[in-house]
Amino acid sequence: MTYTNSLGDSGVLECDLLGPELHSLIVANSGARPEACRIRFIYPQDDWYIADRTEETHQAVHIEIALKAGRSAEVKRALSESVLALLRTRVGPLPEFEVHFSVEVRDLDPDGYASHIEPAGDVPQDT
Repeated sequence: MTYTNSLGDSGVLECDLLGPELHSLIVANSGARPEACRIRFIYPQDDWYIADRTEETHQAVHIEIALKAGRSAEVKRALSESVLALLRTRVGPLPEFEVHFSVEVRDLDPDGYASHIEPAGDVPQDT
């Protein structure tokens, strides 16, 4: 998830609250395993240019969800709409900004994606 500076600076976007809600919503609506779902908040270090205006009047939140291939278009559409609804309840309306929300649900390329979860355990010690 990426978002504009003012949403993070103002405390309007509370990632510590939104993270667990997004996680639960994505797992429930996509059938993903909870341990396979990871959420990353990217706080911008650069300026956004939105709708031919600057961040002074416009803010944005964009969420990208990448799923292993196989979900139907209906599942992906319902997931994106659910995430969008959650965002709208957590951010806005804001009197000082017009806020642009977007959600993209896409398939991971099965030929180019690999993952592994290393279980917690004892770390071998050098002797």
